[in-house]
Amino acid sequence: HVVSQLELPNAEQYSPTLTPDGLRIYFTGFGSDAHSVPSTPNQLVMATRPSLTEKFATPVRIALPATISLIGRATVRFDELEVIVGDTGRLWRATRASTAEPFGSPVELPFMANDPHLSRDGLELFFTRRVGTVGYTLHRSSRASLAESFADGVPLNLGGVTGRQTVGPALSPDGLTLFFAQFATLSRFQARRASTAATTFDTPTEITDFGGAYMPSFSVVSREVFFEHRGTNWSAGLGRAQVCRDGACTNTPISCATIAGERLSPDGLHCYWRPEAPASWGTASATCVTVGTVGEAVGHLATIHSVGEEAVVTALIGTSSRGWIGMSDVDRPVNDFAWTTGEPFTYRSWYMGEPNNAPVDSMREDCGEQQSAALGGWNDRICGLSSAYICERERWPNW
Repeated sequence: HVVSQLELPNAEQYSPTLTPDGLRIYFTGFGSDAHSVPSTPNQLVMATRPSLTEKFATPVRIALPATISLIGRATVRFDELEVIVGDTGRLWRATRASTAEPFGSPVELPFMANDPHLSRDGLELFFTRRVGTVGYTLHRSSRASLAESFADGVPLNLGGVTGRQTVGPALSPDGLTLFFAQFATLSRFQARRASTAATTFDTPTEITDFGGAYMPSFSVVSREVFFEHRGTNWSAGLGRAQVCRDGACTNTPISCATIAGERLSPDGLHCYWRPEAPASWGTASATCVTVGTVGEAVGHLATIHSVGEEAVVTALIGTSSRGWIGMSDVDRPVNDFAWTTGEPFTYRSWYMGEPNNAPVDSMREDCGEQQSAALGGWNDRICGLSSAYICERERWPNW
């Protein structure tokens, strides 16, 4: 459906980029007349939402250097510290030290291109290049580190659908599926590759059940996709669709053989494990993501949605009295806990009287833990304290 709260007056919306936490979305707004010809200055805008279950607020303009005269499509890096924008067949790259600062002076990339799209890790750039007077082809460039710029890319061989009309590249968060469209027909395709290190993709297949979707941007935590919703005359707004959730689509069981000591959830869809070294809640959360996000799986601090899942987590805690799990009320009202994955609270197991936010030296108890079987239930605790913790892996959403 069209995301109405992001509509701009008398403008079209293009190239959405959703941040990894799903709480901010960047896109370009084009002032236009009835024939889709820009008539007011284009702009990069950003909208935020308080949580994954709430709507986005009114978009605000993101200041870009005046030397970029006409903003086309734009792509924002995962940490929001780099933007690459199209400008009448040229690409410009600008960076900033923090999200509280404006972007600095842009540097023009040394090649002609449109439709830029950064991979989730920021090390690959996909783009469209004009060929002759009527054609377009997809290209890929790469870099060794985020501090570097991009050199000219190489054409992508995408089988028989390539021709001279491929536009609008967008890569899935796991880096394995490339989405694109054919300009003349508005047909949409996807192509897979074996790993993120691979530079070639398999033969594309046409997407027939996702009408009008173009340049998608996926959120793993909320399992939703935002995209350009295109009409027959190439006018565009922003659309949103839900990606398959557990129980809503056909699920593929996960194999718990990647990390030592993993245990399978009762439904066969999640793997839980306990790292050896204790850590603060923040360090634990980052470790789960880093260690658990491999192959077709994404890692995070454990979330618990049933008695059976709690039993698996409790068994991993063992003789320890407690272990961090993936809930907190940081930046939220006191005791309004949420799962870090954005999943709804379909199951609750707070210990009697918890959460109580019992402060110690004026420090709030903002993070959640699972207590051992002897104690039972969940408790809130100061996030900076060192503790055991339980991680979880589950498959990436099935695009």
